[in-house]
This record gives sequence, C-alpha cells and structure tokens, in this order.
Amino acid sequence: MKSLYDKSQEAANKGLDDRAIKLGCVQPGEAPATFGDALRRLSDQAMHLYRDGARYWYSLQPTVTRIAQDRASHISDADTDEVIRARLDRVRAQPSHFAAVHICPRSPGDVPDEGSARLVVLDPTAPHDSKTDHSEALEFAGRLLDERGAGARRCRNMLVFLAADKARLDDLRAAARQWLAWKSIDADRDTLNLDNFQVRQIAAKLKESDETVDQRVAETYQWVLAPNQPRDNPTGPVRWDPIRVAGSGALAERVAERLKSEEALIPEYAGTRLRLDIDLIPLWRGTHVGVDQLWDDYTQYLYLPRLTKRSVLEDAIRDGVRAATWETEGFGYADGHDGERYVGLRAYELLAAVAPSGLVVAPDAAAEQRSREQAAASEAEPGAGAGSGTGAGSGAVTGPGAGAGPGTGVGSGPGTGPGTGAGPGRPGYPGSPSGAGGEASAGAAPAGPAPPTRYYGRLKLDSNRWAKTAADVAEAIVDQLARTDGAEVSITIEVEAESPQGFDDRVQRTVTENATTLKFNTTEFES
Repeated sequence: MKSLYDKSQEAANKGLDDRAIKLGCVQPGEAPATFGDALRRLSDQAMHLYRDGARYWYSLQPTVTRIAQDRASHISDADTDEVIRARLDRVRAQPSHFAAVHICPRSPGDVPDEGSARLVVLDPTAPHDSKTDHSEALEFAGRLLDERGAGARRCRNMLVFLAADKARLDDLRAAARQWLAWKSIDADRDTLNLDNFQVRQIAAKLKESDETVDQRVAETYQWVLAPNQPRDNPTGPVRWDPIRVAGSGALAERVAERLKSEEALIPEYAGTRLRLDIDLIPLWRGTHVGVDQLWDDYTQYLYLPRLTKRSVLEDAIRDGVRAATWETEGFGYADGHDGERYVGLRAYELLAAVAPSGLVVAPDAAAEQRSREQAAASEAEPGAGAGSGTGAGSGAVTGPGAGAGPGTGVGSGPGTGPGTGAGPGRPGYPGSPSGAGGEASAGAAPAGPAPPTRYYGRLKLDSNRWAKTAADVAEAIVDQLARTDGAEVSITIEVEAESPQGFDDRVQRTVTENATTLKFNTTEFES
C-alpha cells in the first residue's frame, strides 16, 4: 500500500480515492476489482487505515474499526440471538394472510390452538439443514404440531413454520455482533476521546451494520415448513416438504405468497373445489355435513387444503349453493334437519349468511326433497283433489272453474272449497261456499291485502370495499327484483367526497373528464 502511504502524508487533501489507489497498484493483466475488494476488507480490519467514502488514508491514531473488531470478538451467540429475536418480532406487524405470527416460541404452550392460519417463526437455535431429514427445526416444529401444552393439538392444519438456514446463520450472527459492537462504541463515544471524523464514522458504521442485520435476517429465514399428509394414507406419518422463500418485501407476506403459489395456503376457495373435497375423502355424514363439523375437519386434518380462515369456507359454501350446476358441482344448504326432512332447504340461490349450525346437503338428497315438496304443492293446489268434511249443506259459490273438492268453481261432494256439496264451509276462507247448511260462511270471503308495488333501499358503502359490496347488492337485491314480471329497476349512484386540503387542479380535471365520459347526470366541485 505504498501508493496510499505516500499520499497520506499530505494534509491538504487527506487521502486518496480508490481509483487513484488502483492506478498505483494494478499491473497489466490484473483485475482492478480484486484490489478494490482487498482495500475494503483492509479498511474493516487494519488498525491505522481510515476511510471516508471513497477516500482512504493512514494515521498514527488507531481507528475505531479496530475497537469494533475487538468488542465483536467478545460477544456471545446468546447475545446475537437476542438481536435476531428482536428483529424477527417486527414480522408480527407485517400484513399477510396469517391471522397471527408467533415469534420464537419456547414451548408448545406459546402457540394457541385456534382455527385460523398462523405462521410460527422458529428460534435461531432451531435452524433447518436442507442436507438432512432430522434438523432441529423439523424436530421442534413436529413437537409444536402435536402438542399444545397440556394436551394434544387439535387445529394442526392451521400451522406453518419458518426456519433459519443453518449455513447462513453464522453470517447473520456475525452481522449482529458487528451491530452490537458499533452500538456499544456509539454509547461510549464521549469517553473514547474521538474526533469529528471518528464520530461520523461511528454513525455511518452503525447505520450500515443495522441494515446488514435486517438484510441477512431476510436471507437467512428462508425455509417454510408446511406439514401435510397424503389423502391415500391419512393416518401415516406427517410429511414435511421444505419450501425455499426468496425475493424482496415483508417476510410474512413473502411466505404467504409463496405458500399460495404452492396451494399450501388458500385465502379463496371455490364451491366446486369444496364439493370435490367432500366427495373424495369423503366428508359427508350420511347425506349432509354440518358447517361446524366441516370447518373442524379443515382445521384438523393435514390431508385437506389449508384455508386461511373460516370465512373462506363460508364463501365456498355460498358459491356451491348458488351455482346453476349445484346438482353436479355444488350442493344444497339447510338450516337444520327435524328427523324427517331438511328445514329451510335452499339451492340455486344466494345465501345471506351461513350459520354455524347449518348443514351442507348432498345434492341427491336435496334434489329428492325438493321434488317431493314440489309434488305435494301441486297436489294441494286448488282444483286438484277430493275434499273432506262433515255436515250437510249446499249453496252458491264464488269463483270460476269446476272441480270436485277443494278448488275454484262449481262442484259437488264433501269438501272445504267452493262448489255445491255436502259439508261445512270454512268461514273466512276465500272461495268457500255461501248459503245454508253446515258451518259455511254467509257470503264470499274478503280478498287479502294487495302486495306492495314499489321497493326502495339505500346503503352507505365503505370507500375501500365498495366494488365488492356493489357486486353483492347487484346479485342479492337487484337481480331478485328484476326477476319479477314487469318489474322496472332503476339504480342511482351518488358519490360525495370532502378533503380539508381541497382537491387540486389535476384531480378536478381528471374526475370531471371521467364523469363526462361515464355520462354522469350531475358532476361538480364546490368550496
């Protein structure tokens, strides 16, 4: 380093930039990058070599870099692991598809046994080694999967684990040591008799080492351990398929996105997929399965897809019930079963809510009950059967048509419908006979109230989720109204916005032009 030493003696412009140093050192045929790397390494280890940006020089006073190296050599793994845990704790606040993130649990009791997807970040003392099937990470993850403290874990299919790579862990701990060393020097700078340059150097090194720790945490925690079991051997041993996570962005989000791509974490599920799961396992309990029972199955069994939360299952049920192909690719839904029939049976319609006590009904059973109910309704229609009653009487009837028994028109025989025959009428029943005999009413029964002819509804939408809500309103309200014969449905959209700072010219121009293109009846800004 003679080139650097000679220039270091000049005080006017202290030091040389790295290009000048390489020019004085590199021989023909040699790579300048090699000397640049050696210079950077030397600046981190040499006792008297100083660096300020791209300029280097020697000084008789020892550098603080040497002090940092000495202090780092005395920092234990236990101290560095505490730094790593503190950095991992930031993952809790990162948005993701996980209901919760649990950082470095010490025992199974630290991880709740609940029915929502959870990411468990394992302690740095339990890294994963991709070269073996029996790493510390797999052993501890297996224990967390089976236990929940005092008893066996129930919601096993809700856990996913993230572990450090054993080969990279030493680099992460080295970075944590450097950060701790520079942090301690910064705390002692008043007692070390440092000059202004050294104070600036400490601040720069502290920031640099802090960023290095964050970067290496993301690089080291790269193994996602998602437990599963094959469907053809559901009672066999748990299978672990380690998935490497790479890329940029928040750690929890990267894990969730990678699991989504592998279908190891599912935030949205179709009714057809749900029907396939129920048929293949199978999950039917007879001709139906309870909603609560179905969710318990998905949270417990590792051979089923890992849904992020219960609402994903409920949306899949809605999707399967409202499908036009519900008999072949979906299912029915009922509020319950009274021992003989399904109560509140629905199919090919939108469900407003999926009750925990509700039943997902096999399509064959749902179709069979619907056929029976339709046949019974047809038989009970006016003019379609013989009546029954006691007593004698005759009288005039109201209503056109002819038939025996219940119905509208003129007929004979016992019954409770309009017509001439023996038997009591039903007081107050529209179309019952009038006249003498039995318990018939003295005249025609009054007509019921007329159905309403107009509907009006108003809903205030959340500006962050208005598109989804508007789609739900279109399907659940507008479509239902439009199915009525002769119905004319009109929809008005009203947008109102306020800003304390006011809307600038760009926003005003864009909104006005878009509103004109969309043919708004009224659009204006006001103060």
